Amino acid sequence: MNSFRLRIESGPSAGTVRDIPPSGLSVGRSARNDLAISDAMLSRSHCKFYVEGGSLYVSDLATVNGTFVDGSQIETDSPLHPGAEVKIGETVLRISNDNGEFPPTPEPAAALDAVPAPDTTSTDGAEARGAGNHADAKSAESSSGAPDLFGASPQPNLFPPPAPAPAGEMRRNLVANVAIICAAVVLLAGAAKIFLSPRASDPLPTPEPAPTEPPISFSYVKLEGSESNVFRYEMELSPDGTLEVAIDDAAQGRHVRKRADSPLPDERRAELLRLFDEASFSSLVTEDEGRPRRNEWREIRISALAHGRPNTVVVRNREEPAALSALRDALEDFGRNELGLWAFAVDRDTLVSGAEEDFERAERLHDEREVLPGNLYNAVRIYDSCIARLETLDPRPELFDIASAARSAAAKELDARVEALNWRAEHAANMKDWAEAAAALRDLAEVVPDRSDPRNEAARRRLLDAESRIGRK
Repeated sequence: MNSFRLRIESGPSAGTVRDIPPSGLSVGRSARNDLAISDAMLSRSHCKFYVEGGSLYVSDLATVNGTFVDGSQIETDSPLHPGAEVKIGETVLRISNDNGEFPPTPEPAAALDAVPAPDTTSTDGAEARGAGNHADAKSAESSSGAPDLFGASPQPNLFPPPAPAPAGEMRRNLVANVAIICAAVVLLAGAAKIFLSPRASDPLPTPEPAPTEPPISFSYVKLEGSESNVFRYEMELSPDGTLEVAIDDAAQGRHVRKRADSPLPDERRAELLRLFDEASFSSLVTEDEGRPRRNEWREIRISALAHGRPNTVVVRNREEPAALSALRDALEDFGRNELGLWAFAVDRDTLVSGAEEDFERAERLHDEREVLPGNLYNAVRIYDSCIARLETLDPRPELFDIASAARSAAAKELDARVEALNWRAEHAANMKDWAEAAAALRDLAEVVPDRSDPRNEAARRRLLDAESRIGRK
C-alpha cells in the first residue's frame, strides 16, 4: 500500500511532516484544509495532493500566486517524483517515496578553489623574483629568437609614437570638445529644473481617511417585574458588529449570556439598519412614562447610533407606539434566529416540550438527508434550536447531551459534503471544465440552501463566474 508523505522544508511551518492519505491532502491558509499553513502568500485553498494509480499528483486550485514543481509553475495536475520540491507562496514542500521515506536532499555544488594571491610582503623578494624572471626571459629569447616584451623597455621600432596632429586640426578638436561640454551642461541644467522644481501635476499628499461611523450599533433592554417574577432581556450590537444577548429569569433560575462567535456580515447589519429606518427611530419620542399598575413594572429602553445619529427611546409603564413595538418584535426575532434565545419568560416544562418537538423534527430530516439536498443543513439548524431551548436550564435534562451529540455528527457530515463539492468545483475550474464546475456549485448551493449563509453566498458568486466562462475558447 502506498504511503506518501510530505515535509515542509522552509516557511512558517518548517519541519512539519504529514501523511498523504489515499483520499488526498488539501493545503492552504484556511483552517478548513487538512494542512493549514499561516503563509500570507497562500490562497485559502491553495493546492491538493492526491494518489491515483499508485502515483502522487498535485493540483493547483486556481490560485493567484501559483504552484511550482521543481521550479516550474504547473498549469494542470502534475505527477510528483520522490524528492520533488513543491513551492507554494513562501513555503517549500518535499515529497517522499511511496514507502514514506524522503530521498537525501542534493548538496549544493562545491565552490571553486580560491586562486592564491601573489606574495608581496617583501620588496627584496619581489626584486629577486623579478631578476630571476628577467634572466629566464633573456634565456628564452636567446633560444627562440622572439623579442622580450615583458623584461627590458619596449624597443622604439615595436611601439612607434603617434605622429603629431597638425595645429589646425588640434584647434578644431578643442573647439568641438568645448561645444560638447557646453551642450552637456545645458542639458543637465534643464533636467535638474524639470525634476527638482515643483510641478502642478504632482499629486498632493493624500490625507489619512477619517474613521467611518459603523452603519448601526444599538442596545435594547426589556424589564418586566411582578409579584411572581422579575424578567430582564438585553440585546446589544457592538460597533464592530458582534451580537450579544442576555436573559435573567428569576422564577426559572435562568441566567444566560450568549455572544456571537464573529461579527455579523454586512448584509445582516444592513438588515438591522433597515428595521430602524422603517420605524423612523431617530424621530421617536425620547421618553414616555406612565403610572405603573399595582405590583407590575415594565420598561423598554433602546439606544442606537444609526447613520451617525444617536437617539435613545425609553417607555415605562405605558403602551409603546406601534412603530416601536414593531421594531422590538423584529429585534427579538433577529436575536432568536442568531443566538437561539427567546425574549420572554418561559417555564421549564414549556422549554423541554418545545425541545422534544425540535429533536424529533431534526431526527426525521437527518434520516431523510438523501431525499432532498438541503435536509441535512436544516437538520443541523433544528438541532441548534433544540439545544438553545435546553442550555439555559439548570439542571439540564438528558436530552441536551443527546441533541448535542446528534448535532455534532450531522454538522460534521455536512462539512464533509461541502468540502467535497468545493474540491470538485475547484478541480474542474483548474482543468478549465467550467460546465462541471458550475454543476458542482449548483449542488453546493442546494446542500446549503440558506442564502444568508456565507457558504451559499460564495457558491453563488463563483457560479456566476463559472457560467460566464462556459463556451469560451
